[in-house]
Amino acid sequence: MHVFQYVPDKLRALENMINALNVKGTLLLRPVGDFEIDSKQYHLRGYGDANEVGDISHDFIDILNSCPGINVRLTQEGGLMIVKTQNVPANFPFDYLGNSMLDPNGTFSDIIRGKPSNKFELRSHYRYNPNRKPKW
Repeated sequence: MHVFQYVPDKLRALENMINALNVKGTLLLRPVGDFEIDSKQYHLRGYGDANEVGDISHDFIDILNSCPGINVRLTQEGGLMIVKTQNVPANFPFDYLGNSMLDPNGTFSDIIRGKPSNKFELRSHYRYNPNRKPKW
């Protein structure tokens, strides 16, 4: 899936995709994009861009692995591989606060010049909430 960095609420999208998996089902995502949790930024952009290799955040993988019933790891290509290990609903303990666009000036200048832009990406903002209940 090469559109995930454009999804506004990435964790709710992940929850829905994980909940659609059968046990032992696998979800591959690349690139993943930018998150901000409690004002700390996490970047998972893949190894394809040499400038971003240092931005891959392994502690964000630990955050995802805290969700019961799944196993998450970073692939060699810099994406996420999520395997459903138990038949329990995915629930990430974060409230969605909204999103912001990365590099809006570059995106808009490309659009004004009539060029396609690959600079458009949304950063999803979250706040930790251990009491968050899923909506299903």
